[in-house]
Amino acid sequence: MTNDAATTLVAISKRFEVIRELGRGGMGVVLEAFDAARGLNVALKLIPDGSAQGTLALKREFRVLADLQHPNLVRLLDLVVQPQGSFFTMELIDGVDFLEHCRPGGDLRAAPHESTVVARTLGSSGWTDGDDAAQTDTHGDAGVTRVDEARLRRAVEQLVHGLSALHAEGLVHRDLKPNNCMVSRGGRVVLLDFGLVQPVATELGRGSGRIVGTVAYMAPEQARGETHLGPATDWYALGVMLYEALSGVRPFEGNATSIIVAKLTAEPRPLHELAPEVAPDLAELSMALLARDPAARPDAAAILARLTGARASLPPGPRGAPLVQRDKELAALEDILARLARGRGAIVLIRGVSGAGKSALVTRALQAFGAKKRAVVLTGRCYPREVVPFNAFDRVIDQLVTAHSERVSEVLRALGGEDVAALARIFPALSALVGFHADTTEPLGVEARQHTRDRAFRAVRKLLSGLAAYCPVVISLDDVQWADADSLALAGALANTSSLGGVGLLVSYRQADEAPPRFASLLRRAINDASLRWEFLELPVGPLDHAAAVALAASLLGDDSADSARLADSIATAAEGLPIGIVELARLVRAEAEAGRAIDSVESVDHAIRTRFSRLSPAASRLLHLVAVSEGPLPLKVARRALGDVEEDDPTAVLTGNHWVREDNVGGTLMLDTQHDRLREVVGGTLTAELRRDYHQLLAQALEVEEPAMHEHLAHHHAEAGHRTLAVAHARTAAEQAMQQLAFDRAAKLLGRAASLASEGERGRLAVQLVQALVAAGRGSEAAALALPAAAGRTDQDARDLRRLAAEGLLQTGRVDAALDVYRSVARDEAITLPRGKASTLTALLAARATLALRSEVPAGQDDERQRRRIDVLTALSAVLLLIDPLSGALIHTRRLLLARQYGDARQLAIALASEGAMRSAMGNRVRGAAIIADAQQRAEASGDPYAISAALFARGILAYTEWRLTDAERDLHESEAVLLG
Repeated sequence: MTNDAATTLVAISKRFEVIRELGRGGMGVVLEAFDAARGLNVALKLIPDGSAQGTLALKREFRVLADLQHPNLVRLLDLVVQPQGSFFTMELIDGVDFLEHCRPGGDLRAAPHESTVVARTLGSSGWTDGDDAAQTDTHGDAGVTRVDEARLRRAVEQLVHGLSALHAEGLVHRDLKPNNCMVSRGGRVVLLDFGLVQPVATELGRGSGRIVGTVAYMAPEQARGETHLGPATDWYALGVMLYEALSGVRPFEGNATSIIVAKLTAEPRPLHELAPEVAPDLAELSMALLARDPAARPDAAAILARLTGARASLPPGPRGAPLVQRDKELAALEDILARLARGRGAIVLIRGVSGAGKSALVTRALQAFGAKKRAVVLTGRCYPREVVPFNAFDRVIDQLVTAHSERVSEVLRALGGEDVAALARIFPALSALVGFHADTTEPLGVEARQHTRDRAFRAVRKLLSGLAAYCPVVISLDDVQWADADSLALAGALANTSSLGGVGLLVSYRQADEAPPRFASLLRRAINDASLRWEFLELPVGPLDHAAAVALAASLLGDDSADSARLADSIATAAEGLPIGIVELARLVRAEAEAGRAIDSVESVDHAIRTRFSRLSPAASRLLHLVAVSEGPLPLKVARRALGDVEEDDPTAVLTGNHWVREDNVGGTLMLDTQHDRLREVVGGTLTAELRRDYHQLLAQALEVEEPAMHEHLAHHHAEAGHRTLAVAHARTAAEQAMQQLAFDRAAKLLGRAASLASEGERGRLAVQLVQALVAAGRGSEAAALALPAAAGRTDQDARDLRRLAAEGLLQTGRVDAALDVYRSVARDEAITLPRGKASTLTALLAARATLALRSEVPAGQDDERQRRRIDVLTALSAVLLLIDPLSGALIHTRRLLLARQYGDARQLAIALASEGAMRSAMGNRVRGAAIIADAQQRAEASGDPYAISAALFARGILAYTEWRLTDAERDLHESEAVLLG
């Protein structure tokens, strides 16, 4: 290839490695390139000069078919538009063109690829000599080689199916020719090059006389410059290709002008004269397709009937199910979304059984709202075995970073460093937008983790509010019955405060007869609090009634015959009115009809899925099994490595083209997922336990190579494959990461999984980590219930940690007496003696205070981990005792201060001094109390620890209160709270 194209490509994206040039035209160059994100070679169409006209044409070509998936249409992958140049990628077809496939061994060197005419005016000065010459070459191999009729029939049949899919979308190709139609080594026919695709019977350019296409293959109406073109235009081009394949020559030869004149005035030479040996039905079909009158040409069904000699298959229906019987729900959604544009905040709960069409309803409403109001629309989805912290919101944040980076960066800069630091803890992707990277490896204590998470949640509110100042923001979360507890906590932080103006939260979940999930219940409580001022809508989405279900089935079958009507009724009944079931059953009917296995009735949705699955090739079925076993989005690179080398057509293209899987870009990683959960469940159900284990092993091995940092995925697949040691190691690493991201519930879940798989020797330390996670998550009762039995009868350090954490958990739940009992055990663990009786306590307190007064301060920070642990125990114990036994609490506090002065770190000493200053002030010694508080505040600010700073501010507030400076006290106490809460 040329260096300029390679240089341009490297400047645009380092993801692709150029291998060779495949072709070149007036508008750009086509390259073969290795796509690192996909792990495979792709074809890449590049416009290197970045011209406005070329870029516009490139974008149009990509967008017109980007979402249309069919096995016989080339799969378009990615569009990249940059100032240096633009390109899109598509699957690379390893094969030959249509004619070379159907006439193998023929002298094809004399058949140059035809040039596409972008535009000519029929009444202009005519075609140039170069144009004329380009049209005079022919294959010249009539009588040299014979057509392989079996290949030809199969190829034409597939091509008809591909064109029919295009026509079903209301589009005409306009440039069908042999070199725009490739046949893979596996025999799959693939239609390429959609640069001239236009809507059927478009009004654009009426009467202009512009001629576009390739002269040798264009239909007479196209050669006349007519703009009202339909499917018959493409069927004419197919007739030319069929004629050429059968005879070795085209219907009309000569220069461009003579060919056009002949098309408009003459009939082609009958095929039986040129090639009397060919099958009469093929010859007759070709001649029929070459009729000058478009209305006289056979349509798709007639072509297929002539090719196969069987009942014509049903034409392909629409890509997905149209919304039927949802006008009321759609209107309600549109109404509440419109309120966002007026500055209101809204919460919408959408419930229904699986397959009822909840997602389709929301998608339709959000597409309309986003286009009309220029809103920021963010979508998230949960999976039953989700593998990321804050699983409901993770993709939402990724979309903010990738699609709205400029605006998000502005808002983040306005938040300030502390808010961004807290946000970066839970959603690291956000930090890159402002060049800030939080040190998530720095360990935080339990209290620090809890309060940093609280601050991060409030920062999310500020971020959304800041975005909503520019335009409405809608967050749509699907399948929240599988949301993790960390997502639940974030949702609560968003909803259980005053309404966010201009922000909408749409939550969809499965519900049959069971109670709604915790996520929905939490939002409903927020809605019921009128003071929060949320707009609210709850939408039940149930099955269609029978008449609507039949209408939907009939629209998907695309046939109004009596047989089709009976089949539509059968489909509606078998699907029980669920749109997703109707779609699956209709796909089965069409697929069977295309294969010549027409059916008159259907059994069930699951049977339809299993039947379609049984028709897949070995590689495609293996890939689909891998996606099903992954139980959620699977990185494409991982899937390809787990699948291994295949000899057949790209199974990813087969599965996407047949609506088994979809491909999503999640945070820059290409992922495969089943089109809907029912597919995953049914396909996964075809596996034996042994095969399922084998697939988990393949996925684990592929992840170790392609995505070694996906520890939670690795833990799951290793565990399911029976690799317990590896599963425990990855689960622990994933839990540590989750704790640093403040996803405490996620960490607890991972540690619980690890503990269930670990050896006896590993469980002790895992139990401590699990209890830490539970305490951090605010699940104190669970923490204590797990920790105390595990620590019973033990004196090792793990047991001591468990008892300390159990006491913290009991305090969380307000069980002060029970917490005190446990703290006494903790004190014994740390060799801390507790006084018994008031007299002995008073004596010990006086002695400790005297020691404090007489002992000069030893510089804090002597490295003694055990003494620092004792300081933490004394701090917690004094807090409890001061509530129920002030004398004992004062003694324990004094001992804590003595230790902190000698062994404590800066944080511990600042907090101890703040407590001392507050107590002195409360007891009337305000002058000495003020000095101690000033010392504590200086040390706290030097440490930078928010708890130390908050404690010093709290003590200053107590001092102000004792001096009746109530305004100052209120200010200091509010500031203390603000620092603590972020």
